[in-house]
Amino acid sequence: YKGLGLTGAGSDNTGHNEILNCEVHHNGTGDLHHGMYICTADNLIEGNVVHHNGSYGVQVYKAGERRADNNIIRGNVIRDNPRGMVLAGNRGNLCYNNLIYDNADLGLWDAAADTKVYNNTFFHNGGAAISLQYGSGALVKNNVFWRNGADSVATKESTNSTIQSNLAADPSF
Repeated sequence: YKGLGLTGAGSDNTGHNEILNCEVHHNGTGDLHHGMYICTADNLIEGNVVHHNGSYGVQVYKAGERRADNNIIRGNVIRDNPRGMVLAGNRGNLCYNNLIYDNADLGLWDAAADTKVYNNTFFHNGGAAISLQYGSGALVKNNVFWRNGADSVATKESTNSTIQSNLAADPSF
């Protein structure tokens, strides 16, 4: 199950799609039931509300020969999923101006290369706000972390990442 999927076929990487102002919710109950499943490149995901899905609210993932590079995920609300978002096996994705909260586990898992995560608010996620794991070259900057269940930014076997100018305190708004 997936609420919305951009998958291409074989080595076809049919990208350059826009997913704008949708509400994606209540898709499946299992670990592979995501709100959005994106495995194509150069897409814009903006202004969506993604909630109450079986696994990740948004999954951007390389599948076989299909690359999920250079996607822009901005201005979305991703809430009340087991996990907020994953960016894995891809390169050059931008994730900014999102509100990611009340997910049972982590807010965002980055296992990609050259991801930029900035100006997001992570609130009340059950695990780390952001987990950098097995990727490289991530930039995590100007994010707000408040009342998440674990570290603001957890790292494991992530290389050449920059974490700077984030707020891990009550934002008072």
